[in-house]
Amino acid sequence: MASVNKGEYYCCDLAHFTDGSPTDDRQKQAIGQRVIISFSGPLPIAAAQVLIRDFCVGGVLLNASNFTDATQASQLVSRLASYSGGPHPFLVGIEQENGVISHFPSQLTLGAGHSPSSTSAVSKAIGEELAYIGIHWILAPTIDFITELTEPLDTPRKFSDDPETVSQHARAYLDGLITTNVAASTEASLATTIQDIYRSLDRETTDIAELLERCEIHPIKRLLERRALECLHLTSSLTDYDDANSAQRAFQTVIQRLLREGLGCQAPITVASTSHLSTDVESCAKHAPLRTLLSGSDVVLLSSDPTTQEESIRAIYAAARTSTFPASVLNSAADRISSFRSEFVERLARRQQITEPSTFALQHQNLIRNAYRASTTTLSTGLSPLLNLPATSILLLLTPSVPPVARPNVAPNADPFEPLGRAIAHFHNRTRHVPYTLSAGVTSTHAAFLDRATAVVLVLCNTSSAFVESQMEFVAAVQDRIRVRESRPGEQKTRKVALAAGDPRDLREPLDGWWEVCCYEYTVGALIAATEVITGHRTATGILPIRLGRHLNGG
Repeated sequence: MASVNKGEYYCCDLAHFTDGSPTDDRQKQAIGQRVIISFSGPLPIAAAQVLIRDFCVGGVLLNASNFTDATQASQLVSRLASYSGGPHPFLVGIEQENGVISHFPSQLTLGAGHSPSSTSAVSKAIGEELAYIGIHWILAPTIDFITELTEPLDTPRKFSDDPETVSQHARAYLDGLITTNVAASTEASLATTIQDIYRSLDRETTDIAELLERCEIHPIKRLLERRALECLHLTSSLTDYDDANSAQRAFQTVIQRLLREGLGCQAPITVASTSHLSTDVESCAKHAPLRTLLSGSDVVLLSSDPTTQEESIRAIYAAARTSTFPASVLNSAADRISSFRSEFVERLARRQQITEPSTFALQHQNLIRNAYRASTTTLSTGLSPLLNLPATSILLLLTPSVPPVARPNVAPNADPFEPLGRAIAHFHNRTRHVPYTLSAGVTSTHAAFLDRATAVVLVLCNTSSAFVESQMEFVAAVQDRIRVRESRPGEQKTRKVALAAGDPRDLREPLDGWWEVCCYEYTVGALIAATEVITGHRTATGILPIRLGRHLNGG
């Protein structure tokens, strides 16, 4: 049997697998390199240990649930690596583009700051912190652009609604990250393209030339032109397919004909196993990873439960012993994966050893603060109506009840807008913070404060497009209450500020008489930067990264 060593990576010829005679160890090593797993919680569960040790999986993708702090994260990475006994490097990635030690701005925040150099500086800082923990690669940046179909929760993970702007910031992000010797697996869904191909498979031919001109492909083309794409992760989750075979064919067309042949992409391509779910959920969950590899993906991400992960790997083993999984399909990815892993070995050797994160913590905090300040955007002309608010006046802050941003040591029932209330109170001590729920609407407490308040700051924050109508109903009720008060003899006009915290499309319809401000997430840093603009102590310099289809007077 032929086998070769390429750098630090073991690669074997899988042609012999088709006769059912390989040893288990050789088969596990060859197939395990093409599998990445994930798990939940701060400790690696027993099943994950087994998959790493006994099934020789090539890496793990960590997420926010796996961390409590930087020390624990570093220890977790070391523990996971100790389970691996294979000859190739065990690679630890992370799906947490906002960082683990510091909380870095979202991609939408960076897009609003309209400075690719700032994006590069932020990604460099992210890489420095990940390198300190021991992370090898990050699932970022996202190069999808915002469309009408983008859900509010997904909006902050995208730079802009303009493909060229996305391309510029993505290139800057990758340029900054590579200086830290942390690799990037750039994310793209290509959902519309895959779906259109799936629907048209009954046609005799697919027009690849037409697909190459799609806006959805533009950022990938730009990154390939600049040789900046080192790994591509397809994030599409087409869970409503009735025909798993057709789904596999659609992915194969995209990967082989569009990306490989049409664009000349030679970077490793990874796909989540859930990308091939069908109505037969139980069967498909087991065989989806196999279909993913057969479609041309170099690596499959198993994000399902541990039992299904093991069953999926065993299904790949079984297919590798038959003509179901041709040796040519397995071998076609060997060079790409070998080169990718060998590059990691070289990068690890070049990393600077940082023994204490305080060496960069202060610098990063200044960078983060400036990025948030640069992104805050006003949609109105003139100065903030809260400027020179009389000290004796009541300022009412109305904030929605939404879950906090997932971060280590943040309670799941914490009010994410408490920092906003405290920041505004720093400038005006007679601030009254009253949260609201969409189900309860304007309560007697809200009404009492609205009748007394000289100024109102209303925060809009849709966590789902399904809440848009309910939120607008609350806004209308607040405006009605204010109009009733202002109609009374001797009453002055209420000073009104509306803040969209997250998705600026919350202000798609102008609020008459309100001074409108956008920040692009409801993290502490973003809210404090927004406070400086709301209270008139700083002029907003951000540019709206999404076209709202309305006339904008400011920003």
